[in-house]
Amino acid sequence: MSSRRFLLSEPPSESRAVLRGSEAHHLRNVLRAEPGRIVELIDGSGRVWRAMVDQCSESGVDLFKVELLETSSAGARLGLIQSLCRADKLEWILEKCTEIGIDDIYLLEAARSVVRIPRERLDAKMNRWQ
Repeated sequence: MSSRRFLLSEPPSESRAVLRGSEAHHLRNVLRAEPGRIVELIDGSGRVWRAMVDQCSESGVDLFKVELLETSSAGARLGLIQSLCRADKLEWILEKCTEIGIDDIYLLEAARSVVRIPRERLDAKMNRWQ
């Protein structure tokens, strides 16, 4: 069985880590993880760890035997060119691309884009998306 990857909100310390929020919920309730299950952890910057589930509780999933597997290579970068769409969809796209580690996101105002951002609001939008 392949190992699942979960996004860490804070890096491991002393070969221990904790999953919280939706990541912990998914591992604990959806996948029904038991102590001893091996999972992979990512932090969004290219680092990957392997860890073992220690215990599951309502506050989170405790992991131990955390060991660093790999770091990102400096050569390859991932980019996305995204046409403007409705604000709520665009916010979701930006969030997910950030989570999976896309390095560069370029927004494109295409001929058939649904949304047009007025010039006076463009700076505020760009600051939020940054």
